[in-house]
Amino acid sequence: FWSLWGLENQRWLYESKSVVALLLEGAGFASYPAWVDSVFPSLALTSIILYNIWVYVGYDTVILLAGLSAIPKQYYEAAEMDGAGEWQVFRHITLPLVSPTLFFLSMVAVIGTFKAFNHVYILRTPGARDSVDVLSIAIFDQVFEYHNAGYASAMAFVLFIAILALTLLQNRVLGRRVFYGD
Repeated sequence: FWSLWGLENQRWLYESKSVVALLLEGAGFASYPAWVDSVFPSLALTSIILYNIWVYVGYDTVILLAGLSAIPKQYYEAAEMDGAGEWQVFRHITLPLVSPTLFFLSMVAVIGTFKAFNHVYILRTPGARDSVDVLSIAIFDQVFEYHNAGYASAMAFVLFIAILALTLLQNRVLGRRVFYGD
């Protein structure tokens, strides 16, 4: 009965081996170096990453389309009259004018990546638990499984500092390339 709903086929969430190791096994290699599983992400982690991409691509698309629709048509008409090609129009008109939207989406993506919890917590399984856990899951486990609230607070503070540092670095590096108009 459950296999009709696809639950039987979700065994990949229990797989702690890396994608490369599974490909090597599928190609007929009985043994492979031990570092293959530690260097490449597990199949469960790859599945969670693909799920997160699938979940957030809609939000990113809507925001990006809003940014693209805000570009005045006069710029494109002027570029066409000047004889600009499609690549030149994209490079000199579309990309600079949509850069604030791309900057916003990149900032949200970096912050969201570090605070990922719901999808990872729901999709993690006992078999692949160590291969998919992120820092927010470790903080949760420290509080509710090991009852170490102080240690979890210290981990959360380190996570905050890491997010702050990366956001400031991203703002400094990418902020100069964002075009806000006149």
